[in-house]
Amino acid sequence: PGAEEAARAALALNANDAMAMSLLARARLFTGDVAEAKRLFIAAVAADPDSAVAFDNLTRIDATAMTGEMAAHLERRLADGAFESADRTKALLALARRDESVGEFARAFARIIEAKTIVARAADAAGVGYRPQATERCEKLLGEIFKHGACASLPAGAPQFIFIVGMPRSGTSLVEQILSSHPKVFGAGELPAMVNTLNELVAADGADAARALLERKAGAWAARYKAELPDAARRSKILTDKHPINFWSVGLIRALFPDASIVNLKRAPVDTCLSILSVRLFTDYAFANEIDSVAHYYAAYERMMAHWRRLFGDTIYDLDYEALVGDPEGETRSLLAYCGLDWSDACLSFHTTKRDVVTHSAAQVRDPINTRGIERRRLYGDSLKPIEEALARYRGDQAR
Repeated sequence: PGAEEAARAALALNANDAMAMSLLARARLFTGDVAEAKRLFIAAVAADPDSAVAFDNLTRIDATAMTGEMAAHLERRLADGAFESADRTKALLALARRDESVGEFARAFARIIEAKTIVARAADAAGVGYRPQATERCEKLLGEIFKHGACASLPAGAPQFIFIVGMPRSGTSLVEQILSSHPKVFGAGELPAMVNTLNELVAADGADAARALLERKAGAWAARYKAELPDAARRSKILTDKHPINFWSVGLIRALFPDASIVNLKRAPVDTCLSILSVRLFTDYAFANEIDSVAHYYAAYERMMAHWRRLFGDTIYDLDYEALVGDPEGETRSLLAYCGLDWSDACLSFHTTKRDVVTHSAAQVRDPINTRGIERRRLYGDSLKPIEEALARYRGDQAR
């Protein structure tokens, strides 16, 4: 609401304020009014043909909305050095999406890599670049903290919490939208509380100290998680937390909330990595900016989930994104059964559900399930060999 009010106030002073139009468009997008968001982004581009922010957001909604004339203008401005690094990144990613929409896949991939290289260099210069040793340390420490686990089945009936985990861009927003369309479920989005608690746990001086800390503070941490829930979430009997990197926190989740459902989204590795590289993610996601980094992190994700499965068995539900796209009803029925929920037709018409979605997938979850997200590797062909090779190197096998 605050952003929308600020945008409207700015537009009242200047009806052609492209930044204000883009801000208002993003507010409309998050609430599900995709058509109005698209109209506003197009208006922002008309008001300021150099608005990289508007082009970045517009092409995420509809890459074909960037005309050839618009693309040529952006390319000229890039050649002229008209954009600072942040806007240059946005312009390059917008052009990459347009390239993909017209079948220029090799050029699209080259632009993606150029754009994310800018981000990676800026992160390194600021001291917040990706550190593979930190990922490996976390993986090793969690393996030592959580050595044992029970593989018993979950209790019958619906849980209070459903945690949706996986790599970013693996379909977690889609699955939350499906679940939150159920009349008994509230979609709380990407909550930071479990991530923050895990950071507190792994900051302990070694595995023994961490286990002692968990034993001492488990009750307080569980209470704090509940206390920090949004008001609407606290009023709901069942809620989802879809922070994807909670895949690191599965052992902690099991310790704090033994009855929670944990849904792990799996998507083809190459498609997942390409999708991550194709968008600007939060600064905390430093792994998302280079091929080598995203492949290294993906391999750590797979090993971490394999560890949790050895500890907790089938109490973790693996949901394959490609299977969900191929059989929406069958996979949704299985998902609801795992979560202890009865069938609801609303889960199949999830794209009509009215709720705020504040992620990069805000536009996609307003569409019915489609195959666009599973065709990219085939379309890009040999351009993606660098991703395949990096994945094979870190995973120890040939990426599919």
